Amino acid sequence: MKYMPILPIGMSSIFKMEEVSSAFILPQFWSNPRYAAMYTSRSWDTVIIDNAMYENPQPVPFNSLIDIAESLQSCRTFIVAPEDHNDPINTIRLVTDCIDTYGKKGTCWEPMTIIHGKPNQIRAMFDMLDTISTMAYGIAVSCWRAGYDRTMLKSLSTHGIHYFHAMGLDSITEGIALRRAGFDSVDSSMVATAAVNKIHMDLNTVIFRTGASSDPVRVPLLQDNFQVECIEHTVSNLIKMYNWISGDS
Repeated sequence: MKYMPILPIGMSSIFKMEEVSSAFILPQFWSNPRYAAMYTSRSWDTVIIDNAMYENPQPVPFNSLIDIAESLQSCRTFIVAPEDHNDPINTIRLVTDCIDTYGKKGTCWEPMTIIHGKPNQIRAMFDMLDTISTMAYGIAVSCWRAGYDRTMLKSLSTHGIHYFHAMGLDSITEGIALRRAGFDSVDSSMVATAAVNKIHMDLNTVIFRTGASSDPVRVPLLQDNFQVECIEHTVSNLIKMYNWISGDS
């Protein structure tokens, strides 16, 4: 399973590591030249471009995400389609409208649908979307936070050919379970967030932000200056993560 680290611009040098081959892009930061340069200055295996729905009231327009995809060098690029956090079935309508407008696949990109909601809603989404053989699925971390087992969701696909991505990661043990279940990739800022908060990252690490003042501070992605010790801690965490996500743990 591929690990896509979410890193601040002040840690851009980490993207030069041999272990880092795939990326997860947050388009709300794309107007920052240094943020964009982290992803346009090299080639990638796989890239996922998010729609910024978890951060913004409205998603970044799909045509703007296509512009980002066209600026990248990657073997495979997925663009997250529009979604409705409060109505998973409406998400299907939004995805269908998006495909009607932009097609099932572009010259350098493929669409990805976010799966979320209660188990019965998730089942309905799969049943309605599984007929689109090229569709990739992103499974929201909100499912894990609600107590649902994301590893079981992959078995719902009848085609067995879809790309599965875990959107966000709070738990190392869940990450290992996702890899064993056959997920293709996962994204997270956990390696940098743990370093910034001086958290020792091991197999039992869970970094779950509840909104409380005592929560670990999420690494600020536009911060351009970090102490050497923090960067080294992030690198150490990154190597651990790759061993857990890609290894035999």
